[in-house]
Amino acid sequence: RFHSVYMMTNEPENEVLVFSRNRRSGELTFENAVSTNGSGLLLDGFPQDDPLGSQANLVVAGKCLLAVNAGSNTISSFRIRSKTRSISLATTADSRGEVPLSIAENGGLVYVLNAGGVGSIAGFKLHPKTCMLKSIGDPTALNQTFASGPPALAFFAASPAQIIFTSEGNLLVTIKANGAQSGDDSL
Repeated sequence: RFHSVYMMTNEPENEVLVFSRNRRSGELTFENAVSTNGSGLLLDGFPQDDPLGSQANLVVAGKCLLAVNAGSNTISSFRIRSKTRSISLATTADSRGEVPLSIAENGGLVYVLNAGGVGSIAGFKLHPKTCMLKSIGDPTALNQTFASGPPALAFFAASPAQIIFTSEGNLLVTIKANGAQSGDDSL
């Protein structure tokens, strides 16, 4: 019996890579690559092994797969086929902010953490069968003091990094504060 493993390239032409995983041996076999219809974000001088500096940028939500496209300020949703575990693009939507880095889903509610500009959290409703996304409410600003435009290494040292739901259904956002000193009130 095989299961699927999904990875994202985060390249200028962003793709989700689909692998089958042998349950017994753990061996991964490449199956295919599917375009997100968006762009990843690679920064000069930033570690290439973790270019987004975040977690949860690709999330399985029931029969849907959700991905962020940090370079094009969009998010993508895919339908996961039950029998083959292959995926097909359902939609690509505006993240309603700059530099989406992380995405979370719980009970059909999807929240995207946008780390660029003043930072924001934007909400969406996920249709469980079609995997289409519908925006809900206005984005909530995080009021960061970083300038708009392309992010820099310093931006990623102290910026929103991850959005997740706890097991109780609460929304949790983590913010990196690299280099902060004890008693530093600027964070």
